[in-house]
Amino acid sequence: MATRADSRPGGAPPAVVPGVAAVVYTRAGCAPCAATVRAMARHGLPVRQVPLDEQTGAEEIEAFKAAGLVSVPVVVTETATWSGFRPDLIRTLAHNQHTESQARATAPAAQHGPGVPASARAAGLGI
Repeated sequence: MATRADSRPGGAPPAVVPGVAAVVYTRAGCAPCAATVRAMARHGLPVRQVPLDEQTGAEEIEAFKAAGLVSVPVVVTETATWSGFRPDLIRTLAHNQHTESQARATAPAAQHGPGVPASARAAGLGI
């Protein structure tokens, strides 16, 4: 089965990085890049910044251009990719991340059987 990263044009890097809400591709001196990273930090979104330059980011730059992403920053999340400073999309990402975190925190613990405590099963009490 192809993953989202496998289907990216030009073999661009994967979007999903454990523990990170977004990968933000930036360039030195880019005001919209800095604004994007600051806005994500304000919303409590952990990001991984990847600097793009002609030597180290040439493949990514070409892949992003081929996908129609012609300005920096390029933001890649698990479900979306966009370019430029987009406070509306950052707010949506933050809302979705916080909603998912709350859902995980309030989800009931997994049941290992109807009314049988895990400790009883672990002790071999065939209850």
